[in-house]
Amino acid sequence: MSGHLDRAEQEVHAMLEFARDERNASLIAAENARSRAVESADREYARMLDWLRPRYEAAAAAAAQRRRLAVTPAQRAYVQATMQAERRYVQAVRDAERREVVAELAELT
Repeated sequence: MSGHLDRAEQEVHAMLEFARDERNASLIAAENARSRAVESADREYARMLDWLRPRYEAAAAAAAQRRRLAVTPAQRAYVQATMQAERRYVQAVRDAERREVVAELAELT
């Protein structure tokens, strides 16, 4: 009977070992397939970036140029308006100071 148990144990052990080997082989195959898929996706992603980058940079440069063309006249107008407003203010202050001086002189005479 002891031989029979040994043989039964050996068969169970062999079945478990076979199942473990199958599982390990399946895991390795799945890992290899995953690795290939990731590498392929990474290569495709890099190719897409290489293709897109110059187009993006050209589009960004064109957009920046359009912005400059749109903003520059407005910026110039703003600078001109602020300079004119400042000149008018300075002139108004000078005029007010002159009036005060004239008024003071008039009082003195």
